[in-house]
Amino acid sequence: MNLRIVCRLVGKLLMVFAPTMLLMIPFIIWWREWSILLAVAQSMAICLLFGFTLYMIGRKTTQELFRKEALATVGFSWISLSIISALPIYFGGMASTFTDAFFESTSGITTTGATILGSIETQPRSLIFWRAFLHFVGGLGIVVFFIAILPLLGAGGKSLFKQEAAGPIPEGFTPRIKDTAINLCKLYIGLNVVCFLVLLALGLSYFDALCHAMSLLATGGYSNRDASAGHFGWLIQWVFILFMFIGATNFRLHLRFIKGDFLCYFKSEEFRLYCAIILGGALILTLALFFHRSVFVSNPGGLNLRDGLFSTITIVTTTGFGTVDYDMWPQVCRMTILILMFTGGMAGSTSGGMKVVRLLLLWKIARFHLSREASPNRVRTLKIDGRNIDKNTIHDTLVYFFVHTAILVAACLVVALIMESQPLLTTISAVVSCVNNIGPGLELVGPMADFSAQATPVKWILSCLMLLGRLEHFVLLVLFSPSFWTYR
Repeated sequence: MNLRIVCRLVGKLLMVFAPTMLLMIPFIIWWREWSILLAVAQSMAICLLFGFTLYMIGRKTTQELFRKEALATVGFSWISLSIISALPIYFGGMASTFTDAFFESTSGITTTGATILGSIETQPRSLIFWRAFLHFVGGLGIVVFFIAILPLLGAGGKSLFKQEAAGPIPEGFTPRIKDTAINLCKLYIGLNVVCFLVLLALGLSYFDALCHAMSLLATGGYSNRDASAGHFGWLIQWVFILFMFIGATNFRLHLRFIKGDFLCYFKSEEFRLYCAIILGGALILTLALFFHRSVFVSNPGGLNLRDGLFSTITIVTTTGFGTVDYDMWPQVCRMTILILMFTGGMAGSTSGGMKVVRLLLLWKIARFHLSREASPNRVRTLKIDGRNIDKNTIHDTLVYFFVHTAILVAACLVVALIMESQPLLTTISAVVSCVNNIGPGLELVGPMADFSAQATPVKWILSCLMLLGRLEHFVLLVLFSPSFWTYR
């Protein structure tokens, strides 16, 4: 393990990230939030100093970036950015403790959307913008932006990209990994611009449109309104549904569509399952709302469909916006929402969760083994989209599922031990929501509540779960393996 090259790359990333804090200056000037200026200056100074120190430690190294260094760089980059991005929130007074600030920033940069803030609209608008901007940066991945804007890293760039990419997706779309990163950044930024202009055209203010556009495509969920998406009318909510759906769809399919492959979405088995999960969840919620008289009286007709579809998409895509308090819905609705929390969007998207492709693989593996038991002499192969699935992919999927389940169980037990008086469903949904980067859970951490009542140790645990979920566990877990540091 060559720690010097890791220090150099993480230091570069921090020095590139520091000037982004200047984006708060126009909002500080416009709304005259002069007290935030000092917070920005302090945060930038610390970020630059820390980044420069790391860079100087590793500036003379010339060794090539191998897999271990790539893993360490990605892991430490996300940890460092979560800490640094908490500084404006802490120094600016949005959070009373650094624990709360770290929770808020980690939730932002991992596009989780969980918050410790009881009221958003009373907070400084420059810091509200900063929260939304963290979604924007974390949506596609800080390392993808890093590769796109810094000089070509050669084979090391491919290693970094592969370790940061979410889900078992193809390694690249173009021969040069920097071109891939640039294409993804262009598409991501372009979609954000389109979303911003659409929201602006529909009557939202510049600030509302900007904050929500950055949250929608990143499938984050931070809103600058206390009522979240419920603050806006039905037409705006349908636009939210569309862009959440786009953000959680594999960006590789978007690129193929732009290049003229107009049927690419329907050729994808993962996309078809993704749509089926959304439609199935929305149907269950809509029917349950329709037949539940107490809800139907106050929420008639098309509202049931819109609320059912919106709640399904916001959970499946791991965005976390809310239109209503679904924690007040019938038991079957709450159970459906809890089940949907385990899905996630497509691989290669900005969403969190297990990813639909893994659910598809698990289904195919189960069906394969059942079929083999029935006809053991028949030769079979596992395929997705007509391509054979190799044994390594199957092995990785099964290991991921086991580790994901083990983390959920262990975290639920620890949080339940610390928060003994807390309802069990609150504990379970809080853990599931954070590790799958969803945002709101149920009961005391529901869509109209927040995480401020959680104990300090629990907030640190949940913050770590957000990072684990965003990096799909292994990138961070491997850092705790002794063999990772002792052998090449």
